Amino acid sequence: MPDPQSYIAMDDNIIDQTILNALRSAIGEDAMQNFLGRFLEDCRVRTKRITEFYGKGRFSEVELEAHTLGSSAATYGAINLEAICREIEFSKPRRNQNFQERIDRLNVLSEQALQALHEYII
Repeated sequence: MPDPQSYIAMDDNIIDQTILNALRSAIGEDAMQNFLGRFLEDCRVRTKRITEFYGKGRFSEVELEAHTLGSSAATYGAINLEAICREIEFSKPRRNQNFQERIDRLNVLSEQALQALHEYII
């Protein structure tokens, strides 16, 4: 279990600092800034797509986008965002109240991760 002090705290476990530090050590500061910037934009786009595809009943596309976003979120230590993406991906999206709650949670966690990572690169 990661050290609780390694998290950027806006909510429990939003970003795992140890993952970001390991990535920075592996690729360097310039590449880190570049890749994080790209992830921030990709995260916004994919979160929007998941929400839109769910609203249109395009459930296979919801699963694909959730898979892709979850993998990227894991790379940058956005562990809560990764967790909700995996939950969406593997719970077989369909139109019901419980699934809408997952979509709502995705939007909240995505925004929290974006804010925390934006602060990280400033």
